[in-house]
Amino acid sequence: IRNDLPYPVTEAMINVPVTGAFAGCGNIMPGTDCRTSFETVNYSGNAMVVSWKEYGQEKSTKEFVVKPGSDLDTGMPVWLEVTIFAAGQAGAKFVKSRSGP
Repeated sequence: IRNDLPYPVTEAMINVPVTGAFAGCGNIMPGTDCRTSFETVNYSGNAMVVSWKEYGQEKSTKEFVVKPGSDLDTGMPVWLEVTIFAAGQAGAKFVKSRSGP
């Protein structure tokens, strides 16, 4: 979860309502990110919701589905990259798995 805002965000969460899966980070400083993980599963196209707080005010996306791009190898693990990119706005994409910690 990356914070591209010029101020901290708190209580950032990724939630997949249909499965109950979630992952989150407590505090993300401006221009930084935190890494967390879901259990590795096969892609099933379920909708997710991203929520967080800006200056203590709750923000969230509507439910949305992230689709793998044509450049991703569907047989290899991928990362979900969530970015809070503007006040009250966030998005996500799949990226190739990085090696190392």
